[in-house]
Amino acid sequence: MGESEQDRGGEPTRADIEAALQRAVLDALSNHVAVLDERGVIIAVNRAWKQLGDNNGLSTDDYGVGSSYLGHCAAAARDGDEGAVEALDGLQRMLAGIGDRLHLTYPCHSPTEERWFRMTVTRVSGGGASSLVVSHENVSDYKRVEASLRKLSRAVDASPVSVVVTDRAGRV
Repeated sequence: MGESEQDRGGEPTRADIEAALQRAVLDALSNHVAVLDERGVIIAVNRAWKQLGDNNGLSTDDYGVGSSYLGHCAAAARDGDEGAVEALDGLQRMLAGIGDRLHLTYPCHSPTEERWFRMTVTRVSGGGASSLVVSHENVSDYKRVEASLRKLSRAVDASPVSVVVTDRAGRV
């Protein structure tokens, strides 16, 4: 790879500026993001991805860059993680050129709390081979609210008394 102007002590090149902007945009995202090459190898991760690794005791010098994301999914699938089986299948299909987007919500509980994530995989094409952007959003709060609403609904359905819900003005 060639040396940039900045490496030689001069002004940053357009490529240097674009690379710095791309890194800043990636790091500004709150979702945990990894960019995969056409083989499913992690080529970049953002700050949130690294923080998740640090918070879960999974931090490494490279945070998975250079490793096979498909390999990680396959290992989780072998351990019985049904979400990983679905993720692996969807990723393989996308890498084969089938589909442009994948959405999957899966549990990823820690020893101290129940957590759920929504994975969104998007194809990025341009300048040669296509790559994938994998984004994980923590949706645990939404899942807890859904569970509470289901519990409330079951309680109302099982109640022997009538329940009427009104707004502040008393309208049903």
